[in-house]
Amino acid sequence: MNGRWDKSRKALFSLIPGLILLLGFFILFGLSLDHRNRRETYLEGQTRAAENNLQAVLGTLRPFAEAVVRESFSPFDKQSRIEAAWDAGPGPYRNALSIALSWELQQTYDIIAAMGFHLLEFHFPDSSSFFRFPGGSSGKTTAPYPEPRFTVGLANASLRPVEGFETGCLISGYRFIYPFISKGGRPLGSVELCLCLDTILPLLEELTGGTFCVFMPLREIETHSCETFRQELVPFPGLEDFLVKRTVLTHHRSGRGPDLKAIQDLCRNLRPKERRLLEGNASFSTGLARGKSPFRVTFVPLLSLRGELVGYLGGFIPDRTLRDLEQRYITLLIGTAAAFAFLALIVWLALRNRLAMETLATWDSLTGAMLREPFLRETERELSRSLRHDRPLAWIMFDIDDFKSVNDTLGHVAGDKLLQSLGRGITKAIRSSDLLARWGGDEFLVLAPETSELQAYRLAERLMDVAASLDVPGAPLHLSIGLHLQQKDDSIDDSLRKVDETLYAAKRQGRNRIARSNRNGRRISDVGPQETAGDKTDNEGDGGHS
Repeated sequence: MNGRWDKSRKALFSLIPGLILLLGFFILFGLSLDHRNRRETYLEGQTRAAENNLQAVLGTLRPFAEAVVRESFSPFDKQSRIEAAWDAGPGPYRNALSIALSWELQQTYDIIAAMGFHLLEFHFPDSSSFFRFPGGSSGKTTAPYPEPRFTVGLANASLRPVEGFETGCLISGYRFIYPFISKGGRPLGSVELCLCLDTILPLLEELTGGTFCVFMPLREIETHSCETFRQELVPFPGLEDFLVKRTVLTHHRSGRGPDLKAIQDLCRNLRPKERRLLEGNASFSTGLARGKSPFRVTFVPLLSLRGELVGYLGGFIPDRTLRDLEQRYITLLIGTAAAFAFLALIVWLALRNRLAMETLATWDSLTGAMLREPFLRETERELSRSLRHDRPLAWIMFDIDDFKSVNDTLGHVAGDKLLQSLGRGITKAIRSSDLLARWGGDEFLVLAPETSELQAYRLAERLMDVAASLDVPGAPLHLSIGLHLQQKDDSIDDSLRKVDETLYAAKRQGRNRIARSNRNGRRISDVGPQETAGDKTDNEGDGGHS
């Protein structure tokens, strides 16, 4: 029972620190999920902030564009000439009116150019150009576009303002298109203003303290045959299949954001997942570092009113927030892991010490048998169980014949080895449910539950065989054994007294033998197997000794 008890206790004591470590693992896993959620939430918020910043910049200039259209084209004489030009159709008269109006609006164009706009154009209802700044004062009207432009056509058809990027025209910037209606309510076309990207980007950089660039997908430029624009674009190092204005590679606007070389390195460090987001026209933010400098990189797709990708607005902003989050997470992770590991170690050491103390208080360190006090506690439980279920309970007490001569002849070390070997052998010979106690120097006691008298006698014989088979100094050993079957009226003290009397009876009768008490416990007799054969009880097959 000693080995089974120790294994169970050791397994339990190992389980508790293991559960602490498992709890720590789940907490670390939860911290990891929380960190990832915090990081993603922050990046999503910064992506929305970048989109809002872009709309805020455009919103500050929208009232100016509306005012230009309202003030420049509202005079009755301008409306009259535009209406006359539309009614006249293509020809010298329309060209003359175009030249005259261009001269009159030159000052207006200079004003909007100073505000960052680089286009002022009037379109007739058929999308043909009446005059245009720059390049609208050649004396000839501009021919209609081969394909009507979607934004212009939408403004003319809906008679509502239209604004946004247009596929193939990103290099020209963001377009504001306002329908033009005469005083009499007649639609005469639309006025278009285009805001330069070189005006939008510095304002974004001033808001955020970063550097912004616009990346145009090569496939879109080639699809829409923007050869004029294509000549101004060059591939951007570090971001395949995207083009930028040639001036981006030669001029750096922001004084606080990263320079061009840093931007190229950051783009090269984009992970495959983020490159797939670029291919999918998705907006996103991510944290990247160049050396010891952390940056937040944000890409916002610029879409036309048709939902087609025009380009990407890329923001590269110094940002320590993600690095601080990462450092706090790592610190918390290490601290939590160390705390749980230390706690598990302390609990394991405490349980191991307790196990060692309980082992010392329960088991004899030499033989592995139980000590008296814990044996008597277990005996009380076994006796109660035996009486409750009316099951037999056998007591077997034995000691070594002439053990004193072994100590006197071979020494106490040899005697200890002999006792140690005997204890190990007896432990293997009995059942796991049997209790073995070291009762004295060389005196032992076995309590065998669910064991009839015949089964107990066979167990006693097996104990004698174990002792005789030992191969240690002082062997072979002979045992004197006393056997007593628990009676209903016997207390523990009564049974101990009776089994002790049978042991001494065996010694008086010549040693190396088994003695048992009779049924009433008053007469001691020497018992052999042939005498007990007829006393076989019904309990022999109930898990007892064979």
